[in-house]
Amino acid sequence: MNKLSWGLFAIYFLIFVGLGLFLYFKYSNRYLSAGAEPIITPDPISSEWIYYSQGNNLYRLNPDIFFEPNRGERVERFQSTGEVTHLDISKNNQNIAYNSKNSLDNFEIWQVNTINKFSVKIATRGQESLNGYIDFLNPKFSPDGGRLSFVGRKDKIDSIFIKNLSNGQFQELFVQAGVLISDYTWTKDGQNIIYCTTGSSNNACWKQEIGKNQAHKIITGEVNQISATIMDKIIFILVNHDNSKLLTVNSDGSAQTPLTDLASPKTVSSFSIDQNGEQIAYTVKDNGTQNIYMVNTDGTNRFQITQDNLSSQGIISPTGDEVGFFKQNDGIIITNILKSIPRKVTNLSGDVKLLNWR
Repeated sequence: MNKLSWGLFAIYFLIFVGLGLFLYFKYSNRYLSAGAEPIITPDPISSEWIYYSQGNNLYRLNPDIFFEPNRGERVERFQSTGEVTHLDISKNNQNIAYNSKNSLDNFEIWQVNTINKFSVKIATRGQESLNGYIDFLNPKFSPDGGRLSFVGRKDKIDSIFIKNLSNGQFQELFVQAGVLISDYTWTKDGQNIIYCTTGSSNNACWKQEIGKNQAHKIITGEVNQISATIMDKIIFILVNHDNSKLLTVNSDGSAQTPLTDLASPKTVSSFSIDQNGEQIAYTVKDNGTQNIYMVNTDGTNRFQITQDNLSSQGIISPTGDEVGFFKQNDGIIITNILKSIPRKVTNLSGDVKLLNWR
């Protein structure tokens, strides 16, 4: 073989070896570490998240990733601003708002971008525009996502504030004087707020148009949780001395209808509604036990999801086909509503607050 042939052979050999090494380090190690297919981590921006709190930390969990204890991307510590008791998510899923207890034992409101995690404190004690209120609770986005409401509290007196998120201006909804608010909800059109009072002998829920001072009663009695569906149906828990029941009513107060037929000592402690306003997951307590039930918002198709006597805080998936819940001293469990096939998504014990699934 002449010198030219040897030279060409050497060049081709070096090109072949170099290309082989490049392909090996770029692709082959991924297949070797994962079997037949490479590991693909779900895009966190497009994933659904379950939000929960424990201690002073707010976490979010990706339920789409198979439960493996060593996979760190499955659970993320999202914020560490204090104990979180309520969290809401904007219509476009880009912002969350929550209340947390600070080191002075005062509740304040935070808003966080779900993509870049940029956070801003919305309401805190000493804020001049909030009229001397010291605790701020229960933030809720308006139906269009353009405003954020929350409860202000001082000296056992409550009021409701609304922040315009485009110009930063605060507006106070002048509720009845001297009341404590157990819960409230926006109406579907975003023009009214329905708030419920607690701690008095004549508790009720009142509908008030934003910007107006006059309210009219739509529910008589003590209500500890209330929420409006996108169909403008109002779902609420009416508290009685022997048990609490789940009911529905139109936003004008008409057609109040029970959704449960529980006999004492069974009582409804909490509920959540799916994004389409069609299904409700609710927790039933009974002599120290608790289980998850489902019912349609029109009262049909009532059935029991769990029978372990340890499950509570049911939340429905964004697609409406699964329900998640916390099982005491076990973890967060997800089950398909139709097939009732449970799967654990994380181990948890102690005091856990399941907040939202979006």
